[in-house]
Amino acid sequence: MLMLTPLIYLLLALVVVAIAAVVIDKRNFIFGSLLIFSLLLTVMALYLKLAGYVLDKQIPVMNVLVILLPIVVIAFAIFWLVRNTNIISHKEGKSFTAKLALFLAVTMGIDFYLLFLTGEVHGRWLFFCYVLGLLVYNTFFLLFLSYLGYSLLYQVLPATKKADYIIVLGSYIHNGRVTPLLQSRVDRALTYYRQAAEGKRPKFVVSGGRGSDESTSEADAMRTYLLEVGVPVEDIILEDQSRNTFENFMFSKEKILTDWQKSGHTGQPQILFSTSNYHVMRASLYSKRIGFSAQGIGAPTSLYFLPTALIREYVGILSYYRLITFLLLVVEAFLAYMIAF
Repeated sequence: MLMLTPLIYLLLALVVVAIAAVVIDKRNFIFGSLLIFSLLLTVMALYLKLAGYVLDKQIPVMNVLVILLPIVVIAFAIFWLVRNTNIISHKEGKSFTAKLALFLAVTMGIDFYLLFLTGEVHGRWLFFCYVLGLLVYNTFFLLFLSYLGYSLLYQVLPATKKADYIIVLGSYIHNGRVTPLLQSRVDRALTYYRQAAEGKRPKFVVSGGRGSDESTSEADAMRTYLLEVGVPVEDIILEDQSRNTFENFMFSKEKILTDWQKSGHTGQPQILFSTSNYHVMRASLYSKRIGFSAQGIGAPTSLYFLPTALIREYVGILSYYRLITFLLLVVEAFLAYMIAF
């Protein structure tokens, strides 16, 4: 327990560094995640320090509470994820992605069980595999929680008050019309648009190409919807060639710069983009990758759909940072080897 105090100070120092980096650019996902990761570890260290104190003092009621708290929290999380899987299976079908929340619940249960088997694992190579499994799972689980935490924080942090353009990222359409999910993205942008004063309202850049099973482009469906709710046609820029999020930003950037220069403006335009709340963080990474200074605003998503969507986005972010992910796995394999041998 004595080692916990310097560890807490180290973690708090990391929190300060991460906050400074996020203040400079809130799209800094690595430092943003480091901020939440450090806070999580700090809370865990403080809990262990408190638990050690309570158990040493032999306070009956507190002893029970300290032991039961993590069990209750994990049990509740598993129950909620299993229930969520049942809901999404009924609403969206029994696809593989609909089972992602169930997969997380099962692995959480297995991980919690394995934590108590330390003394039961014999043989160096078997113990190596045991330690490596626990290290990898718990590290990436904490990183997942860090991603969730910073995704939430990112959307709470204020976006720019004045925007010249709002990009609306496309998604699947049905029979040439926006779906509820896509409409929520457009409506989120509309809210921002209508809050601006007359004459200072931003232009929409509706971005999304035509899928193989779609009768028209996603951009065209969004433009139709905007016209129906009273947005002037001159306030809408169409980008209907993109096939993914990266192309959404790349092609939208070209449209915006062309319009900006044609309008005789100087300097750099202020840009927002609107997408679903679970997609804001990964979309921000793509906007930063192409040198696009754009801030994201998130549209609400049905609660039952969030766990599956967030897990998919997290896997996408790990793929985006594939080199860092690989190096982290190598380091953990080395640590497991040092512990086992």
